[in-house]
Amino acid sequence: MIKVLVIKNTTDVVDFLLSILNSDSTIRVTGVANNGQDVIEAVKQYKPDVIAISIDMHKMDGLETTRKIMETIPTPIIVFINDFWNINDSTITLSAMEAGALMVLPQPTRVKEIEFEATATNLLQAIKAMAEVKVVRRWPKTQQKALQSLPRFIQKETSYYNKLSTTPQIVAIGVSTGGPIILQTILSNIPIDFPIPILIVQHMAVGFIRGFVEWLNQISNLPVQLAVNGERLIAGQVYIAPDNNQIKIGIGGQIILTKDLSEIGHCPSISNCFSSIAETYGKHAIGILLSGMGKDGAAELKLMRDNGAITIAQDEESSVVFGMPAEAIRLGAAQYILNPEKISLLLKDLLCNKNK
Repeated sequence: MIKVLVIKNTTDVVDFLLSILNSDSTIRVTGVANNGQDVIEAVKQYKPDVIAISIDMHKMDGLETTRKIMETIPTPIIVFINDFWNINDSTITLSAMEAGALMVLPQPTRVKEIEFEATATNLLQAIKAMAEVKVVRRWPKTQQKALQSLPRFIQKETSYYNKLSTTPQIVAIGVSTGGPIILQTILSNIPIDFPIPILIVQHMAVGFIRGFVEWLNQISNLPVQLAVNGERLIAGQVYIAPDNNQIKIGIGGQIILTKDLSEIGHCPSISNCFSSIAETYGKHAIGILLSGMGKDGAAELKLMRDNGAITIAQDEESSVVFGMPAEAIRLGAAQYILNPEKISLLLKDLLCNKNK
C-alpha cells in the first residue's frame, strides 16, 4: 500500500485529485494538509511514501514547503503547477527540482469523461514510480555554503586521454529522475572550448522542456538549444531532445526527429538515441547514462561499448534513482562508473586537455 499525503490549495482541485488516487486500490491517501506549515507536522505523523504539493499554498508556498521537508524528513515529492503559472517558466519548474522535488507536473483539473482514464493513468504511474525512490536529505542553505567552502580533493586516478586510439565526435547523455540537478553539475563544469557537440535525452513531463532549455542556458558554459529536425550538429553546442519526438543522428551529424514510440514507451527514448549513435559514430562517441528509473538506454549503452565507444554510468551514491545506470552496469555496458563531478572531469581530460 502506497501512502500519499496531499497538500491542498483549493477544494475543487483536491477533490478531483483524491478521486484519481482513490481509484487505485494500491494507493491510500493518509491525510490532507491545508498549508505548508501543517505539512511538516503531517509528514511526521503519517510518514507518507509520496507527497503531492501544489505550488500555491497559504502561509508557506510549495517551494519552501518542499525545501523544509527535504531538510527535515526527506520524502519523495511531486509538485503540481496550476494554470496561474506558465508551465514553461524555467524559474518555477527548475526551482522546484532544486528544492528537492522529484517531479513537476501540471495540476490535474477536471476533464471530460473520455480523458479521465488517461489523466488518471499518468498520475497514478507517477505516484507509484516516485514511491520507489530513495531520497536523501537536503542540507539547509547555510550548511551548504559551509560545506562548499571546505577544500575538495578529487583524485585523478589516471590520465584517460592517453588511452584513446580515436577522437570522439559526440557525447550522448541519457537521464531521467533527478536529471536537471545532475546535468547542472556536469554542464557547469565543462569549459567553453569543449570541441564536440553534446546530445541529451531527458525524460520530462510534456510541456516543461522549453523551460528546461532556458534554465540550462543560464548555468551552462555552452549554448543549449532544442534539437531541430534536419539541422546538423555543431561542435560546442548542447542539444536537448524535444517533447514527443524520437531523436536519431544520421550521417554527417544530421538530426532526425520522428514521432514513433519506443518499445518501452518513452518519447523521446534514450534507447533510440543511443542505438543511432552506436550505428552512426561507432567508436567515435561517448555515451553517458545517468540517474533514472527502469532500463531505458542500458542495452544500447552496451551496444555503444561493443562498437568501441567510451561509456560511462553514474554511480549509485550520487544517483537519485539507481535504475538505468544499475542495469547498464549489470550488462557490462559501462567502462567507467563515476559521480557527476568526475564525469565532467573525465570529459575535460578526454577532450580539452589532450593538447595541453
